[in-house]
Amino acid sequence: PDGKFLFSKSRNQVKVYARDIATGLLTAEPSKTIDFGGSNAVSNDDISSISPDGQKFAIGMAGAAKLVVYNIDQTTGELSSAGEIPRITGIGSFYTAMSFSDDSAYLYTSQTSRSTIYVYKVEDFTEVQAIGLPNVMQNHTTLITVSRGFNILYATPRNSGEKDDKKIWKFDMSESDGTITYGSISALSDDSIRDLAVLGENKILTSSISA
Repeated sequence: PDGKFLFSKSRNQVKVYARDIATGLLTAEPSKTIDFGGSNAVSNDDISSISPDGQKFAIGMAGAAKLVVYNIDQTTGELSSAGEIPRITGIGSFYTAMSFSDDSAYLYTSQTSRSTIYVYKVEDFTEVQAIGLPNVMQNHTTLITVSRGFNILYATPRNSGEKDDKKIWKFDMSESDGTITYGSISALSDDSIRDLAVLGENKILTSSISA
């Protein structure tokens, strides 16, 4: 949260950079690089997220079909293993989106070809919930994002060709156990949505391909 470090994923590696707060200049710190290699190779299909409290760095690895979480040393920026979630079972499947809860206690993820949101407890990586998007025409790769400070999660199928599936769903998030419940359809789109972000409680930013 203090902006002192930057984490960058590249082929087979996650690199750590120290950031000068005054100038914004970055200095590579090779000794802190995490090297995966082999079947754990990091690829362009991977996603990553840092918890709001700055304590955890998570990366969904397409090559290894799993999600790994690291502790972030608040003084040095060094990463150390906190655990992993070997949730992917489908051939060719990988994680497509993830977001932490506001209190950093829960991690919300989605996967390729599954119109489902998975909720994990960060403390022990147990699955808390798996909930599907309501009334979708078929399984889709799902995009998710959390609206910070409002306990709301938004989800939508990515690049859906089905007219009835071009929706953005709103879910309410429980502060007590991290579970989510379906609230409403927040928006309809004429285009196939490729990315999703929240600007505020009632403002959603998307990128899309025109139909």
